[in-house]
Amino acid sequence: MKLVDRLYIDELVYSETPKPKHQKHMDREDLGVFQGFDVNSYKSTPPPKNSSNETLKEMMAIEKIPGNESFAKDADKIKDYFKQYLDIHGLKFPKEEISTLLHDSRPIIYNLKYHYNRPRPVQVADALGLKFHEQPLDTSKTPSYPSGHSTQGYLIGKYLATVYPKHSDNLMKLADDISNSRLIAKVHFPSDSRFGIQIGLALFNHLKKSFFEVKYDQLSEAITVPIEIGDTVLGGKFKNKKIVVKNIGKNSKGEITINGKPLLRYRLMKNLDEKSRVARKKGQKRKSSKHSDLYTDEDPKGTIHGLGFKDAATAKKGIGIINKVKRPHAHKVQATLVMQQRAKVAKERAKDPKKKKALGAAYRLWTDKLNSLKKKTKSKK
Repeated sequence: MKLVDRLYIDELVYSETPKPKHQKHMDREDLGVFQGFDVNSYKSTPPPKNSSNETLKEMMAIEKIPGNESFAKDADKIKDYFKQYLDIHGLKFPKEEISTLLHDSRPIIYNLKYHYNRPRPVQVADALGLKFHEQPLDTSKTPSYPSGHSTQGYLIGKYLATVYPKHSDNLMKLADDISNSRLIAKVHFPSDSRFGIQIGLALFNHLKKSFFEVKYDQLSEAITVPIEIGDTVLGGKFKNKKIVVKNIGKNSKGEITINGKPLLRYRLMKNLDEKSRVARKKGQKRKSSKHSDLYTDEDPKGTIHGLGFKDAATAKKGIGIINKVKRPHAHKVQATLVMQQRAKVAKERAKDPKKKKALGAAYRLWTDKLNSLKKKTKSKK
């Protein structure tokens, strides 16, 4: 490459000026839960030059990665990607906390992106006259370095891993999925993702020091616990045992505790109506009106047997069982949701084209069934 060409390529940037909505975030003085984060300390780690051999190798590497349009689109929606996993496992999605983390991390990410102003891979490829097969995404309209999805994916993954430590490995696998999806779509260089992960971990460590270990700040305001001493909550293995609240405090990790145990070990009973779930006790008949067990892997006695999602025939058989089984409507909705979500995940992970096609057909059938049940739910209100 001639010197003139190198100079031209190296001067290439994503954009001459930030978009107004991005500039608005960059101008924010209040960084919320990340107030005090030293963003300037990350402004001296530039990406490889556009004309460098390293950049060319990165482009060749991501160009060889097989595309996966559906996976890239699913992982593009960070909140929904994590929520789907938590829903499947019956875990509460902390919507307000996650929204806060995403919102408060944007000024830092945009400041770094426009500081380096690295062009996207497709821009460099066009300048070099190379063929490049990018999968355009709505969220790939910012400078390339660092990867915002890698940053926020790791930030959210680490946060949820502290909330649900037993699921930490799987949650961090989702964070990796989100980061890798940007390479599969060819909208980021690998060095963008590596730097993004570094920033995401740094943001979490800042959050951990200023929130978990020192004080409850803005995030804790979203965790409002409507419990007073003397109230009754539900605890025990199946969270159905009535327990009187004797004291409310915090443990060494900064978690809210009731009677010395973490809040997550209890279920709130205050203001629940008479139709709250009552677990089926030993000896009670499956169709007894004295309990309201739903479909869960944790309580196999309430499982609707015979459901599957490996292909259309299996799905149709399962839907037929759902239609005929004498269970509450909410029970049927939950069982259908589990099958629909598992079919979706299996389809995305399948490598064999025939198997992927079969799982896709099952997923569509379970989705249609779920939508019909949702319509029935609305008509009941």
